[in-house]
Amino acid sequence: MAPARKKVVIEGSVSCVYCVMEGGPGSVIKTDLLPGAVVKLQCNNSRKGSWEEQTKTGGKGDFSFTPVKVSSRGAHKCRVFLVSSPRGVCPLIISDGAVLKPAPPNATSPFQLFTLQPLYFYPAPYTCL
Repeated sequence: MAPARKKVVIEGSVSCVYCVMEGGPGSVIKTDLLPGAVVKLQCNNSRKGSWEEQTKTGGKGDFSFTPVKVSSRGAHKCRVFLVSSPRGVCPLIISDGAVLKPAPPNATSPFQLFTLQPLYFYPAPYTCL
């Protein structure tokens, strides 16, 4: 028997990279959480069609989505993307979208929590600021 469908909560964070070694984005040295960044949740569901919603990160660079159109069974068709940075020193987006990862289920909660790897904006060019 398949698990019951639950409403979804998606949580993550965004950082600004201040120092990248010559190896490129994989060689991060220094980051700072980024309040005011815009992120987008995009879902591609064959029955309900594609849709998206945006939000801004809070004072600690964190964000949360509670999408009405997504259940715990359909969350695998969603990704979170960076949209814009509030800081000019971190303008670059190098991402194909972050994949949602389910947290261990909580039988007493009506929600299924999904998290993702931190998202990063990068300086141009890759240098230490």
